[in-house]
Amino acid sequence: MYKLRDCQVEGFNSCIGTLTEQKKKSIAIAPTGYGKSLIIAKLTKEISDPILILQPSKELLVQNYRKFKAFGGSATICCASLKDKVKDGEDVFEIEPGKYKKCREVSDITFATSGTIRKYVDELKDLDVKKVIIDEVHLKTKAGSQTRKLLKKIGATNVLGLTATPMYLSGGMNGSRLTMINRSKNTIFKDICYVSQISEMINNGYWTPLKYQIMDTDKKTLKLNSSGSDYTEKSQKLYYDVNNLENEIIKKINSLVSDGRKQILVFLPSIEEADKLFKKIKLPCGIVHSKMSMHERDKHVRDFGKGKTNVMLNINCLSVGYDNPLIDTIITARPTSSISIYTQQIGRGVRLHDNKDNCLIVDYSGNVESFGNVEGLKYKKIDYYGWGLFNDKNEILTDYPIKSKIKPTVETLIIHEKEKLGLKVKNKDYGEVKFHFGKHKGKKIKDIYKNNKDYLIWIADKEDFNWYGKRGENLREAMFKVLKLPVPETHKEITFDDEF
Repeated sequence: MYKLRDCQVEGFNSCIGTLTEQKKKSIAIAPTGYGKSLIIAKLTKEISDPILILQPSKELLVQNYRKFKAFGGSATICCASLKDKVKDGEDVFEIEPGKYKKCREVSDITFATSGTIRKYVDELKDLDVKKVIIDEVHLKTKAGSQTRKLLKKIGATNVLGLTATPMYLSGGMNGSRLTMINRSKNTIFKDICYVSQISEMINNGYWTPLKYQIMDTDKKTLKLNSSGSDYTEKSQKLYYDVNNLENEIIKKINSLVSDGRKQILVFLPSIEEADKLFKKIKLPCGIVHSKMSMHERDKHVRDFGKGKTNVMLNINCLSVGYDNPLIDTIITARPTSSISIYTQQIGRGVRLHDNKDNCLIVDYSGNVESFGNVEGLKYKKIDYYGWGLFNDKNEILTDYPIKSKIKPTVETLIIHEKEKLGLKVKNKDYGEVKFHFGKHKGKKIKDIYKNNKDYLIWIADKEDFNWYGKRGENLREAMFKVLKLPVPETHKEITFDDEF
């Protein structure tokens, strides 16, 4: 009989409130290894009303359904892409060797992907399904998504989103940035009902300790895509080739296994690189990517989970929700500008197991250098501001471009939001100060902030920007205050081109 930990009891009480109070939609934040599957199973037992449980992928659906079943739950599955064969006139898949499960079925408790379940709206309405749990809610839930359309069609009144990374990734003038889901435009989730921090998992002994090994690589080839949300696959492949990562990874894997590492999960940039590497690794090895059949992928994952293979290569398939406590090494060779992807990858190695003392993170991607150790990340609700993700320097990582050199701190956010631009310079609000140069000459800072915030951030990032004497110093102070940034104590001066 499974028993909830103290932190899970707190999380469960918050989550059940979301599903039972009148018309409530909120998010619960829980790190990898927290036990979200157990929370879902407990919720379905305590709530008598029909519940739809949405998953972002068939792989995660199968994994969570199996956990749910192990906890004593009974549910149907609605995911057409799981089909292995037709048996007795029904589409089925092999849930366990020799055991088959229907993959197009709706009931009072249904595990589903939005792509398939959207075709069963009438069945959901007949069952009067109004309560929905969305696992990995940061995926496929933006305005206009199939998930959002489905919620509207069935008239969902209570929606609980679960995730370790409650952020959307978007692009902009200065590259990618993360936005808390509850702060994003047109979000349905205005509330965060519960937060469990990574530091709590570590302090309570629920995470395997992490060790980091940072490998030196040349990152000049990495280029952002047109939306600025992540690196292009082409530039990732070039990065892989320029740094000779195929040979480096083979040597590293052989060395790690010789040193006693038992289960190594490798993140790669593309199927092409993974296939080539798979053919060259002499150790027992598995591979998972989107062009493989579900049956073939399931076999490779099952063998890796049972310890029959030492190495698993994957391309974006096992980064979200994959649960294998035997993993004692993560090799990252897939660079990303997304903290969500980064933390999800590292999270695959944190689950506890008697046969490992720690999990080694071998970073060929530069991700650890970009974001720092995951243990330092923390979600905080700041007075007058709201929720944000902060690093171990107390700098905010959401709402501002990831690559920005200067970011608001907890202290500057509190000062700014509390006084609401009420601080004065020469008896004027900071937002009223006007630019006296450049393409926004004559415009007020508050108007530029509203319409072209990235321009202000771009200038703030230029350490040796010329602010043109006393008037420029006043403008500089005002701009940093409006951006909620700490005002630098000193700066260098160089000549300035008005074309900026």
